[in-house]
Amino acid sequence: MATENKSIGGVLVEIFDSALSLVKIESRSFIGKISNIIKAKGLGVVLLLAALGPIGVAVVFLLIGFYQVLIALQLPDWGASFVMFAVSLLVAGILAFIGIKRLGAKTDG
Repeated sequence: MATENKSIGGVLVEIFDSALSLVKIESRSFIGKISNIIKAKGLGVVLLLAALGPIGVAVVFLLIGFYQVLIALQLPDWGASFVMFAVSLLVAGILAFIGIKRLGAKTDG
């Protein structure tokens, strides 16, 4: 059995080269997986983000209408504003709670 005598420097260079190759291969694999996900879901995400503008405008008009209803029910301006504040805060809290739960959800892959 032939043994090869290598210096410590040579062995360290081989270890470094092997580690570098492993990092390159893993990063290419990771980038490939991410790009496949983006290609598969990219258009859907873009369309959902584009829908946020009209949805935002619709919500503003809905809130204005709700405010007008509260005023028509003889609620003082400050009372209607407080009700709108409370409803908006409640909706934001519910959405934040759901969002935080979704961020912690397990994903496939």
